[in-house]
Amino acid sequence: RLIIDSPHLTSNSVRFLDNFSAGTRGSASAEAFLRTNQYAVIFLHRSHSLEPFSRHYPHSTNPFLDLLAIQPSPKHPAPIPLGQPISRSSRSYRPI
Repeated sequence: RLIIDSPHLTSNSVRFLDNFSAGTRGSASAEAFLRTNQYAVIFLHRSHSLEPFSRHYPHSTNPFLDLLAIQPSPKHPAPIPLGQPISRSSRSYRPI
């Protein structure tokens, strides 16, 4: 189990499970934890914030990694040419 918490810096603090970041560190951390195969991750995010694995590509409301499939055989090529970064992200994303 992993719990990350930080102490408040003011005596009148208001605590929220909310922030206005783009999601860069959170999505990168989620990817790192998932790649260890030792953690399950529940990733909470706002719409248009970065998400694990798709964070490497421009913001999109369409989760295009859901549409990709890596074919195990060269006899059955993928419907679109996959570059190395997309292929690597798709292979990491699919098992989850």
